[in-house]
Amino acid sequence: MRKHFNGRMIRNTASILFVLLFLSCASNKKKKLWEPTARYVIWFESTYDAYAVDEMIELKLYVKNNTHRSIYFGKKKKNIISFWVTNERGKKAAKKSSIDLNSGFFVHAGQTKSLRFKINRCYQMSKAGSYSINARLKHGRLDRSYSANIYSLRVFEPQALKENFYKKNSGWRVEKGNGFYFVSAYENYKLAKRTRIDSWYEGADLQTEIDTHDDFHVLYQAGDELFKHVVSTKDGFILSTEKIKVSLKESCILEKKEDDTVVVKGGKKVK
Repeated sequence: MRKHFNGRMIRNTASILFVLLFLSCASNKKKKLWEPTARYVIWFESTYDAYAVDEMIELKLYVKNNTHRSIYFGKKKKNIISFWVTNERGKKAAKKSSIDLNSGFFVHAGQTKSLRFKINRCYQMSKAGSYSINARLKHGRLDRSYSANIYSLRVFEPQALKENFYKKNSGWRVEKGNGFYFVSAYENYKLAKRTRIDSWYEGADLQTEIDTHDDFHVLYQAGDELFKHVVSTKDGFILSTEKIKVSLKESCILEKKEDDTVVVKGGKKVK
């Protein structure tokens, strides 16, 4: 009888210990699940994963504060976000200017802050190839620094489709690359500005003209029943973009009049 009682006590004690151990493990797992991976998290985003040579590359940097205290970043060496860019050979790109972060900013507790800047205005990225963008967050109050995941993007040389030069050495080219159209302005055969205008449409009709003000007109097919008319200044800035709807049996053309003004003939303008 006593022997049986002791055995049952041992079995009950073992069961209780097992249950306590299981609950302890479950509690620890649950606690880990809700803990943030880092006190601060930083990362990059961009509209495209590839850009034409000398096209402006705008990045967004996000800073997430997972703590219960606000933190300030400014120009002091102890509280800054530093950047660097490397090419596909692992060599650091030359720095042209500093990234302006509006002379300092707060990231409040639990807040995510976003900052926009044009990375190739600050670093030399004018050659085709792959580039890696890095950032590190440092602050005098932090016990360590926090780095962003390396952000990679590609720079490519677009292909010329048509060109119009109003002087021997100055004018425009319509180019394509990575599925997009570009309008590029040239001065003394050097690229002044390159602007992405639209997605490239397979087998599209493309027309160009220069008007009396030396503005550049591009008319291109953007869909089965849609054309787009883009006007650019000689400096490469887009003045206007309009849509022209056509029927399947209809088309539209750029027409240059006697006074050198340029108009679209055919189709119907739509918003």
